[in-house]
Amino acid sequence: MPKFDDLLAALDPDPRVRGKQFEHVCKWFLANDPMYKATLRRVWLWNDWPGRWGIDAGIDLVAEDGAGRLWAVQAKVYAEKYSVTKADVDKFLSESSRTVFSHRLLIATTDKMHPLAQRTIDAQEKKVSVVGLSTLLTAEVDWPASIANLRPSKPRQPAKPRDHQQAAIRDVQSGFKDADRGQLIMACGTGKTLTALFIVEKIAADRVLILVPSLSLLKQTLRVWQTNAKTPFEALPVCSDETVGCDDDIPVARVSELGVPVTTNPADIATFLQKRSGPRVVFSTYQSSPRIAEAFTLGRVPAFDLVIADEAHRCAGPVSSDFATVIDGDRIKAHRRLFMTATPRYYTGRVIKAAKEDDFEVASMDDPAVFGTVFHRLGFSEAIRRDLLTDYQVVVVGVDDATYLKWTERGTLVTRGGQDVTDARSLAGQIGLAKAMWRYDLRRIISFHSRVNRARDFAAELPDVIDWMPGPQWPKGELWADYASGEMTAGERHIRLQHLSRLGNGERGLLANARCLAEGVDVPTLDGVAFIDPRRSEVDIVQAVGRAIRKADDKTVGTIVIPVFIDTDVDPEVALDDSAFKPVWDVIKALRAHDDELAEQIDSLRRELGRRRGVPKLPDKIHLDVPVTVGPAFAEAFDTRLVEQASAPWEFWFGLLERYVAENETALVPQGYTMEGSRLGQWVMAQRVNYAKKTLAPHREHRLKTLRGWAWDARAEKWEKVFACLLDYVKQHGNALVPATCVFNGVKLGSWVVSQRVYYAKGALDPDRAHRLAELSGWAWDVIDAQWEEGFSHLLNYVEQTGHARVPSRHLFNGYKLGNWVAVQRDRYRDGTLDPERARRLKVLPDWTWTPHGDQWEEGFTLLVAFVERTGHANVPYSCTVDGYRLGAWVANQRSRRHTLSRDRSERLEELTGWEWDAVVAKWEEGYNRVLEYARRNGDARIPFSYTVDGFKLGSWVNTQRTNHARGTLDPERAQRLRDLPGWTWDARADRALRRTPR
Repeated sequence: MPKFDDLLAALDPDPRVRGKQFEHVCKWFLANDPMYKATLRRVWLWNDWPGRWGIDAGIDLVAEDGAGRLWAVQAKVYAEKYSVTKADVDKFLSESSRTVFSHRLLIATTDKMHPLAQRTIDAQEKKVSVVGLSTLLTAEVDWPASIANLRPSKPRQPAKPRDHQQAAIRDVQSGFKDADRGQLIMACGTGKTLTALFIVEKIAADRVLILVPSLSLLKQTLRVWQTNAKTPFEALPVCSDETVGCDDDIPVARVSELGVPVTTNPADIATFLQKRSGPRVVFSTYQSSPRIAEAFTLGRVPAFDLVIADEAHRCAGPVSSDFATVIDGDRIKAHRRLFMTATPRYYTGRVIKAAKEDDFEVASMDDPAVFGTVFHRLGFSEAIRRDLLTDYQVVVVGVDDATYLKWTERGTLVTRGGQDVTDARSLAGQIGLAKAMWRYDLRRIISFHSRVNRARDFAAELPDVIDWMPGPQWPKGELWADYASGEMTAGERHIRLQHLSRLGNGERGLLANARCLAEGVDVPTLDGVAFIDPRRSEVDIVQAVGRAIRKADDKTVGTIVIPVFIDTDVDPEVALDDSAFKPVWDVIKALRAHDDELAEQIDSLRRELGRRRGVPKLPDKIHLDVPVTVGPAFAEAFDTRLVEQASAPWEFWFGLLERYVAENETALVPQGYTMEGSRLGQWVMAQRVNYAKKTLAPHREHRLKTLRGWAWDARAEKWEKVFACLLDYVKQHGNALVPATCVFNGVKLGSWVVSQRVYYAKGALDPDRAHRLAELSGWAWDVIDAQWEEGFSHLLNYVEQTGHARVPSRHLFNGYKLGNWVAVQRDRYRDGTLDPERARRLKVLPDWTWTPHGDQWEEGFTLLVAFVERTGHANVPYSCTVDGYRLGAWVANQRSRRHTLSRDRSERLEELTGWEWDAVVAKWEEGYNRVLEYARRNGDARIPFSYTVDGFKLGSWVNTQRTNHARGTLDPERAQRLRDLPGWTWDARADRALRRTPR
């Protein structure tokens, strides 16, 4: 089938004739190219246009678009390497500036343009689009073989959905039945752009918005849709040079390269959406989406039937960015939204929380309220299994000092910059890539770098490095190496990509770049990609890998090359800490995030490190290619480090837990348990905490709960431990009647038993636990029954210790309020509410009585009689206690109840020697008796002022009597009784003097 360059070569060599012929070619092109055929209604040569005002003076053709607006077109046939100058376009720009034209189009057979010409075009108020050689070469038309065959091109059949695309269409259509937003996840290279078109056609959406992150992707999407649409639609590109910005190395920097008119005017967008004739699609960059939002503020603008956000991972992140405009239903009105990507971006709960604390909102694609649920997912692994993508291998090529020094014996390497290269580290990328090209027979490779200048230098120096390397490791054949950057025109990049795709027999090619070949640029079939010093973005890495695994007829595997320098003078663990290995870890982590099979293999190896330690065996698709001088110790350390870097530590800990379960037959790990220095108990507790906070990933939750004996409640472990303690208690005591205050083997067993009964009563106790408790001997669920049995058990123990059941009121026995419990039983007995069987069990206890007050009075009176017999008086000090019985308090109580005591009891008290009803009198008598006792022991009543006996301040009492005597307030009888004491004196100073006088 003829190509454009064949047609171009067939044109007349005479420049004037050739130029006229090219005008006819351009008319044919505009009438047959799918994008222009869908955009333009008619095309005239200048001389055929009814509105011409003279001879051709710069305008070669005129076209009319679907809305009746006129375009001025200039056709220029130049040599491929010619740069269009300002002088070449001045007449065209001047003539076409008239108001009759709404747009201008320059078609040229070169992609090169002089900077002054470019600035002139960019500065035009009436915009100019440019179609260069690369667009003509890649146009979706069947070019005629010669100028004589410019007949209408047979329309190409639109693409039909493949099986995997049909599945995606069905799932999305089904998803929209119950939701107004959702996600379509499809691996790079599986046809997302066409799938989106098929979905639009399936659901018959009339008003559609498709958002893309770059002008190059907008151009590509527009062309694919217009080429393959079954039903024609009107398109409106919304973008501008200003809104796209100047991100480093992003391709297609000018809207003029799109080849069609564009706008960012909200009024134009509103008018476009308000039309009622036929389907219409807005193709916009995310950066211009705020202009679409503004259009909805201009009156009654119909909502989109469907919004498709391509490369939707760009929408995740700060919700205040232009990229997040689409997620706000109040700003862009739409009935349905589809977020489409190969690389969904998620943010952890910690990041989202921190952002909120800083009053900064972040959107994550795992938030269904923002992005909807995943309607359909086709991941890398499945796409490879279904033969939609080529499988891949990762080759880490190591270069060490020893190898480098051996090669330098052949001579010094001099770069194109004229400087000697003496550092193997700076050569590692080029040597490693060359070795990979040789060993794995790689012909077409794209390399990725962190900066454009590094890509340029890498490509420029690679041929010299290969010439310098030893012959046996040269990649055979001639090497073509170049670089591409976003600063180049699309045509300039296209020329390099075409060279890479059309390598001659035995030729190898490398095209180096930073980012401009990663997203939205068609690249030829590749054998591999190389990450030399790449950016660290997971999305950039995965999209670059997507270049290597696109399907081709003669391709069996895509190779990902990562060259590294290995310092053999240090320990392998230290060498692996070097930043040179960071790209290795980054690439593997990015791959595992999108390749389920690789992720499972690496996670399994990490779990094995927890189970058995040792050295893991890497998956078959990961290869370490190092010189023999490096040694096996490095290879083993590398394998272990890769698994550790590319997997979550969670897998290692889970492996430890699996090992614990295998050894102990339960996942109930004590909190303080440590396994080989790893605090497994704390990790297990952390999983339960994360589960309670709902921050534990569902797949991890599932894996944990399948372990034997696993329990989510952190208290479950404690329950089992205390239950085991209860079993020991039953074994020792014969029943489960545990006192509420019981502490058994260091465990507060009593309070735990009470809590189980409470949970049971509330219906909150696990049925299995309830069953296990109910089977215990003597267990009772009724709290009242259990409490009675507990009290009776304490009473039995009291009887065993004291020999009687006369429990003093308020008596605490082993921390239990036994006196209160006994009083309650007597009250219930009197009320007739005490169970007869319980009454019988109490009655048979030694010395049990139902009338404790009478018994207690007799007990107190008996002790008082004994006191009188012993002391000769009944003036019992309040603090007096006899065998634990507070006799002084009992006596005081009788005095306070003088008028309520029975006559019999009053008379029996009054018959006692020295009994006094008056507490004051009793107090005086107590003091007098103590002075009497003192005089009896010491021979006189000269008592020091500070003298205290049994807590009674006797010296102070004596001083009070002297004071009252001096005041004349002392009863004469009492004064006489004191005066009769041996050695008594009313003068305290004389008393002290007498005490100092030797006896």
